[in-house]
Parts: sequence; structure tokens; C-alpha cells
Amino acid sequence: MLREKFGQQPKLVSGYREYRRTSYILLHRAAREEGLLEYLETPRTPEEIADRFGYDRERIETLEAILGALETVQAVRRETAGDGTERFVVTGGESDDVSRPIDVELLKEAVGAEKAEAIVYAKNLPDAFTYLRGEKAENTFGGGDRLSQWTSLLEFPYWDFGRKVAASIVASPGATVIDFASGLGHGVRALAEVVGPDGRAMGVEMNEEFVRLSSENLPANAQIRQGDLNDGIDFLEDESFDGAMMIGAFHFIRDKAWFVGELRRIVRPGSKVVLGNVVRRTNAFDQAAHDITGSMLRPRVLKETPEEIRTAIEKGGLTIVEEFDDLGCVGWYELQKS
Repeated sequence: MLREKFGQQPKLVSGYREYRRTSYILLHRAAREEGLLEYLETPRTPEEIADRFGYDRERIETLEAILGALETVQAVRRETAGDGTERFVVTGGESDDVSRPIDVELLKEAVGAEKAEAIVYAKNLPDAFTYLRGEKAENTFGGGDRLSQWTSLLEFPYWDFGRKVAASIVASPGATVIDFASGLGHGVRALAEVVGPDGRAMGVEMNEEFVRLSSENLPANAQIRQGDLNDGIDFLEDESFDGAMMIGAFHFIRDKAWFVGELRRIVRPGSKVVLGNVVRRTNAFDQAAHDITGSMLRPRVLKETPEEIRTAIEKGGLTIVEEFDDLGCVGWYELQKS
């Protein structure tokens, strides 16, 4: 079902890759403006780079992710000395991924027309470098000055489509369903629309501000509760739901097999569960982009390999019906309780 649903929107899938490619273009531009590429005409370690540019060594993970991104687009290469020390040096060129013009129309498929224009005409992508200099705090979920950022991201057509795909799989008219890590409530609303007035949609969200905002103007058949999923969901009764989904948050779960077991406990036999947009550890093109954003984000993104995630799902007692891997390092899983 996942492959069939996403296959109905090939431009959206291609637009997602263009969105990630655009982030590399902007990062490459920022690295050049920073003077980093010029400095790497001589091989340097991440520590030498941090000292030269005044970066916080406590945040060197972000610098290593930036170097990984530049390596992905072949602007730098990694050299390993006999003692195992890694240094980075410019290659004198870059891949077609950063030299080819941005396809604005394709980018719009993933992020929307207005946001595509803002991304394309940005002069650089300074967040990672300002973060390295200690001029930017860690990115956390919630309201305040970051609310507009999260609102913008969660309203990308890519995210909206994924939520609707998941809702169409796990929900049906009259069903009782749940969205974990429900954020600003978009998924709960999608579920509420599918189940209709005779059904019930619930969301569980950790952030208090998100709960408050997402609870405003909810349909009558929906509700959102606050709860940290890593602390457990024992407040939900056994076999009380006909389906469940979690979009963009499974990678924050510390013990994935345990949590899958909890999902199995609360859904009825035959129920479907969708784990979507799961950031994993792969060799995919977009891995470095996720490594950069994840390094600046709290709580931590806990990335396992696809094989480790499959093992966790199996240990948790749910059956994998289908996987969708065409979106790079982010995976989608359609599961079922036997």
C-alpha cells in the first residue's frame, strides 16, 4: 500500500530529493563564503578547522556532518593517515548535484510554491555555522521563536501527503485511531477526517506548547494528550485502538523494540500501524543533511540501520507488511498485528 500510494505522486518523491539537493547547494555556498573550502586546500582535521574558525569543540559533531555533506557532493574528500587520523581536503571540483541549477518547479512539489521561492533565493544556509560559533542555541520542539520554523516545516506538501497516506492505511470510518508524536495536530485531523463522526482520533504529544496549540479548533471526534513516549504509554488500554501511526518521530524512541511492543499491546488484532519518515543510518544521498539538522536538535535523533529497525519491529511483535525506501535515509513501514 505504501509504494502504491507514494507511486501516485512521483513528482512529490522527486521533489523531496530536489529539496535535499537544494540544501547541499546552499550549504556548499555557505561553506565557500565561510572560507572553509579555501582553508581545506591543505588537508585539515575537524579539530584544526574548529580552532581556525572559532567553532565550539563541544559541537564538533555538526562540523563533521557538514564535512560529510561536502564529501557527498564531492567538494572535499576524506584522507585517513596511518594512525587513523582523518583529514579533509578540497577536490578542486564538485558533483553535478551542486553545479546543476535548482529545479524550482520540482522543488515546489515537496515544499510548496511560497517556501520554494524562499529556499531558492536564500543567500546561504547559515544556521549550522552560526550554531558552531555558539551564536545559535540547540533546536528544540515547541513554541516561542521557533514556532514559525516548525509550522513551516510541518506544512510542507511532502509532510502533508505522508500523513494522509498513513491515515488512509490505519484508519477507516467509525474506527478509533491514534497518532503518536502528534506535533501541531495535522495527523490527528487527517485521522479524524477518515474515521468520521462515528469514529475517534487521538494524539499524544510530548511538548506542552504543541499540545495547547494543536488542541485549538479540533474536530469534535478528536483529542490530544500530553505524554513523553519514552516514559511509556501505559495510560492507554490494551487493544483499544483500530490503528496507529507515528510520522517523523520513531527515531527519537530510545528502546524501539519495547515501543513496538507497546504499539502491539494497544491495537486490536488485524490493525495496521504506520511508522513514517523514520531517519535511519544508511549511505543514502540525504544522510548528511539529516546528520546536520539532527546534530543541532534536542532530543537526540537515534539512528539505527534498516536492519536494526526491522529487528526491533520483529522483536516488538508486529509484522512488516511493506517498506518504502525511495526517499533516501528516511524509511516508511506499514505494519500489522496478527
